[in-house]
Amino acid sequence: MIPAGGGSQGHPPLAGVRILDLTQVMAGPWCTQLLADLGADVVKIEAPAGGDQTRQSFGTGPGDNPAFRAVNRNKRSVAIDLKSAAGQQVLHRMAVAADVLVENFRPGVAERLHADAATLHRVNDRLVVTSLSGFGTTGDGSSELAGRPGFDLIAQAMTGLMSVTGLPGGDPVKTGVPITDLAAGMFAAIGILAALRNRDTTGRGDHVRTSLYQAGLAMLVWDRQPTGRPGWSRPPPDPDTECSRPTRRCGPGTARWWWPPTTTSCGGCCCPPWV
Repeated sequence: MIPAGGGSQGHPPLAGVRILDLTQVMAGPWCTQLLADLGADVVKIEAPAGGDQTRQSFGTGPGDNPAFRAVNRNKRSVAIDLKSAAGQQVLHRMAVAADVLVENFRPGVAERLHADAATLHRVNDRLVVTSLSGFGTTGDGSSELAGRPGFDLIAQAMTGLMSVTGLPGGDPVKTGVPITDLAAGMFAAIGILAALRNRDTTGRGDHVRTSLYQAGLAMLVWDRQPTGRPGWSRPPPDPDTECSRPTRRCGPGTARWWWPPTTTSCGGCCCPPWV
């Protein structure tokens, strides 16, 4: 990621911003990696026994496997036992000099580890605390599911994302990528940038919250639009491309979508005449 006017010789836009990364697996690490790519100093805090779960993913054994590296580049790492009082004291000392802290514990765990926003803001009221979860946290008004644990496959199913993929008459199909993880991470990064900008004005930090469920609903912004019309139901996916849009194959290995459809010499597909 190279911002306009930046590059290897430019001044990274987030240079000087220190981020404590308490996250693991995908949504949280993806969020902090995006910020690290923009120049932030990200310190990843891992459990002494095994660290981030992704270090053991895909059967590669312990260590820095490709899955771990995919969402953890440009970071430093330190092992701290946050379940111990001594480890929590270390975290609080680090938070004094930090700008952002990101966590994706199951709801309630951050409070038990004294790594929740209320506690951390008593340590540093300029800190931007960010919480990623499956369905939001109790009291944030996210959904009636708030407080429950969750992961990408569940979020895709419960938001309806899986209903917009697949074949007519078939079962719902998961998207090819963990879209709610990735989207939640990006939304969190956007929220962090907004909170940092707001801190420039107010002098105080904030608590940024998002979830896989909320991210999944947001990804349906286009497909949900017609549902407000009485009697409307979503059309089945196109039998050729598995898409609800008027899409057809146009030549070997390609697909184009145009609206409205046009008939051309390429066999009645949707390509405009000049394709």
